[in-house]
This record gives sequence, structure tokens and C-alpha cells, in this order.
Amino acid sequence: MIRHLATLLALALALTTGAAAQDDDTARDFAGDRYLSGTTPDSTTPVAGDLFAAGERVDVDGEIGGAAHLAARRISLTAPVGDDLYAAGMDVRVAAPVESAATLAGYDIEVAAPVGGNLRAFGRHLAIGSDVGGSVIAAAQTIELSGTVAGDADLTVDDISFGPGASVAGTLTLRGITEAEAAVPEGLAGDVRYLELPPGAEGFGERPAMELPGLGEIVLAAVAAFVVGVLIVTALALAAASLAPLRVEEAVERSFHSPGGTLWAGILTLSLILGGALVLALTGIGALALPLVFFAAFLLAVAGYVMGSYAIGARILRDETHGAPDRFGPRAGAALLGAALVALLALIPFAGWLVVLAVALFGLGVILPATARMGEGAAA
Repeated sequence: MIRHLATLLALALALTTGAAAQDDDTARDFAGDRYLSGTTPDSTTPVAGDLFAAGERVDVDGEIGGAAHLAARRISLTAPVGDDLYAAGMDVRVAAPVESAATLAGYDIEVAAPVGGNLRAFGRHLAIGSDVGGSVIAAAQTIELSGTVAGDADLTVDDISFGPGASVAGTLTLRGITEAEAAVPEGLAGDVRYLELPPGAEGFGERPAMELPGLGEIVLAAVAAFVVGVLIVTALALAAASLAPLRVEEAVERSFHSPGGTLWAGILTLSLILGGALVLALTGIGALALPLVFFAAFLLAVAGYVMGSYAIGARILRDETHGAPDRFGPRAGAALLGAALVALLALIPFAGWLVVLAVALFGLGVILPATARMGEGAAA
């Protein structure tokens, strides 16, 4: 069955592509078979062999001696099929007898004529209004059974109804529906079984709508994320300024005496790291260390952002109070002020990322002299 469905889908793709390229319907007979494509290809004359048809709408009014392979948005079969029927579309209507089995896929499927073999149908709505000489396997949201089934019937369904002439000679298996919901008439089938669907294989019913957050919740989440980010940067900057207060204060003071040089130092530092990573990759063996190099560059960028934010806050606080933040309280204020200001500037559309990049590079330039002097002090 899967092989035939794959063939049918491939036929639909090939023929509908050709139909889209031209407005006129095309027909070709070869080795007793007929091939139709176009917008509304109609088969009005008998076909001794198989029929292959694809288009926007396919109407089959001529008898088919072999099998029928149909793919279209709307399919109407009003002439007998001497072998199997394979049909896939949105609306599929079978109004003429099918000698052998029928495999149908669509949104609305109607079987209004006898099927000599097995019936396989998969869609949204399925109506079986005529007799089936074999067994039925089907899956749909709603199924209406009004004909007789000579074999078994295995139906996966959410809502099922039975007409006055409905009967199943073998076992009727209903999946995804309870006995109370199905309300199978007494004596309709030789045996009736009810099976639950496995976890994750829900039926075709309406899925619960995904709850989307309201505007207030979105705004609240955005504000909370902003505040948390500012507090994290503040805490990191305050920790750095408290661990090495003199070195950080000197580096911040020097950075604003030469802001351009500080920014340029940060750019050169990051460029050397990334350029060194490229040279390392060319050695082959060094390529294994690339993840560590990039991770180190990321950590340096984060550290630069933190220190750059603190430097900006310290500078503003110094201009307002005419003194450098030399105690815990002023340092905390400088860290919070800088983190909040840079975070607000980062929200500027299209230019915010440039602000973040500039602050990170500037902060990286601030870090370099501070770490260098700490190293000199340790050596001494």
C-alpha cells in the first residue's frame, strides 16, 4: 500500500508540475494505458489498461479496464474501474463500482458505489454509503457507515455514525472512541472491540489551543529580564572593583584620558585572539584547541562589557560628585548606573548592538592596563 501511495504522490508531483506550466490539458496513450494532466483533465472514453491522471480537478466518466491512479484537488469517479483505485485529493468522490481494492486519501471522502476488495481511506470526513467486498481500514475525524462490510473493519475515529443499512460481517475495531461515544447498534457487527490510542497518537479532534501570553505578561517578562540582566552586570562589576579597587580606579581614570586609545586597544586585543585562532587552525593539530580559544574570546568580551559599563558609571558619578567612587556604596552606585545606562542604550533599534560591541571593546581596553599593573605588582 505504501508503495502505491508513493507512486501516486510522485505522479501528482510530476503531472501537476507539467500542468502548471501550461493551461491546456494533455493526454497520452501508451501500451494500453492513458496519461492525463492539466487543469481539468477528463477521461470520457474507455481505457483498456490503467489510467494516470493529475490536475486541479479530475473527472473520470469513461470505463477503466485496469487500475486508476488519480491525484487532484477534486476527484470524481463516475465510471467503473476494473482493478484497483488509488486516489488522493481534497475532495474524493467514488460514484462507480471498483472491482478490486480502493486506497483513498483526502479531506472529504465519499464512497457511494461498491468496492469489490479492501477499502483503505484516510481523511478528515469519510462517508461509506455502499458495500465493501473485503475489509475496511480507515482513519478520520468523522466516519459515516451506511453500507455493508464483508470482512473486518478497523476504524480510528473521533465521531462515528451508522446508517440503517450498516453492517460488518467480521470484527469491528474502534480506536480512539469509547463504547458510549460510538453507540454501535446491537447486532451491527459479529464482534466489537474498543481500543485506546497509544500515548502521543491522539485522534483527529480539535486540539486544545495553545495559550499565548497576553501583552501584560510579555511586558512583565521583558522588564524582569532587563532588571535581572542589569543586576548580574552590576554584581560582576562591583566584585571586580572591590577585589582590586586601586587598579580598577587607575585603569578607569586612564581610559577616559584617552578613550580612543582604550577602544583601539580593545579592538587590537580581540583581533589578535581571533587572528591567532585562524593561524592555530592552519596547523591542523591546533584546530582541536579552537573551541577553547573562541570560549576565551567570549569570556573576554563579557568581561569587557562588564568593565566598560562600570567605567561609564564611574565616570558619570565622578563628574556629578567630583570624586572617584572609592568606597563600597559609590562603587555599587557606579556599577548599577553604568549597567542600567548601557542596557537602555542597547535597546535602541538597529544601533543597540553597536553600543554593546563598543562598550565591550572599550572595557577590554580598560582591563588590559589593570591586569598588566596587577602582574607587575605581583612580580615585585
